[in-house]
Amino acid sequence: MINVLKTTFFAISFLLAFNIYGQDCDLRCQMESMSGNKSGKKSTNVPKPNYRYSSSKPLIYDKNEVQNFLDEFSYYFIGEEFIKVGSVSGDLDSYNIGNIKMVVDGETFVEIKEISLTDNDRLGFFNKRPSSVEDLVSYDYYSDFYENGGNFSNFEFNIDGISFSADLAEDLFYDVPYLKNLGLLDNINILTEQNSDYRNANAEFLIDMNDQVKFSMKVKMPKVAIDYSSGFMEEVFEVFSYAIYEGSCESDYEKMLDDYGMTEDDYPMPAFIFEFFECLIFGFEYIDDDILDSTLDTLERNANLSFTGKMSYDLSWSTEVWNAASIASGGAIDMGLLTAKGFLANKMSKFELVQLLDGFGIPYEYKGLFDDLVYEYYSDFYNEAKSFVNYPRGIGFSIEVLNPIDPNVLENLEDNPMLFFNLLNNIRFDIYANPSI
Repeated sequence: MINVLKTTFFAISFLLAFNIYGQDCDLRCQMESMSGNKSGKKSTNVPKPNYRYSSSKPLIYDKNEVQNFLDEFSYYFIGEEFIKVGSVSGDLDSYNIGNIKMVVDGETFVEIKEISLTDNDRLGFFNKRPSSVEDLVSYDYYSDFYENGGNFSNFEFNIDGISFSADLAEDLFYDVPYLKNLGLLDNINILTEQNSDYRNANAEFLIDMNDQVKFSMKVKMPKVAIDYSSGFMEEVFEVFSYAIYEGSCESDYEKMLDDYGMTEDDYPMPAFIFEFFECLIFGFEYIDDDILDSTLDTLERNANLSFTGKMSYDLSWSTEVWNAASIASGGAIDMGLLTAKGFLANKMSKFELVQLLDGFGIPYEYKGLFDDLVYEYYSDFYNEAKSFVNYPRGIGFSIEVLNPIDPNVLENLEDNPMLFFNLLNNIRFDIYANPSI
């Protein structure tokens, strides 16, 4: 599991760092060309393209550039060049990196069929090449994107066909051997998607483990509610600038090399990019509390809780996964299921449920409302619970804000606990069995 976390962290770091790698290299190459100096790069790498910066130039589109970045990044941090790509293509609105392999000692231990990003609205931003490392933490860089409706853009980001070698899968499932032969790690697909219509924006995050286990998270919110966040986002980026200042984060690669008398071989660009973001994160620890409080105040002013929306989490699994988990539990799952079946054999009356909950210590003046509310939820969930214990193949949870919530309700909740029922009347919770993912 530790190896998986390390690999995941490495992959995320790669995506963050490559976002500005290509452009800073271009600036560096231009400076070298003007001064007549050339840095000595390792001859084992394909030379990076030397083109002038243009806002119309895509970020990810050239296989040699991507491969060179991966080689430098992995060699500096891991000690060997172990990630190889088969193909790369891209324009300002999309990119595709195909046939990715992680190879150690001649053995491929992870393969990824494809990583792709597509902006279906073609705003010309998703694969745009920034001009500096600070662009990615500057609101000015994103302002045109927001003004052109980027908050509500229709896009997809996919990581398709992730597969682990048999030896690695065996190590990962060492403590749960019953899951080893189910092929959970043979074909993993990850999807992030957003689409919008005239009124709403919908987003989904999905992980599919070879049709054996699926997890989905969905969000639906009116566009007007999302638009409130623009002011907050501008202040968030301002906090980034404070973090850079407080962390004394160096954003000029050439200056750092000169100051410390290093060459590009000593300290490659990918390492500089990664450590810039690492410095940025640590810089948050030194930001004055007043600045953070101001950001939170801005969030409250812009959001104001005056929105509606829905969020859901769904998890499903196959019969084979359930049987393997049952065996691995040593019978505990089956015992719990039988107990639940007995509890759900007959639906309780309101009186019976109230008697069961008498020990909760609800104040007498609120008990009537509490009992009504609990029984309403119990009635709604009863059929779903019964469906689950009879055929346990998944479970889902959703929360929906039905009507805008008055901020005054929250401010006065402590003095008037009865307002808690105002919240519950405007918020809907659902738990359901066996969601279709």
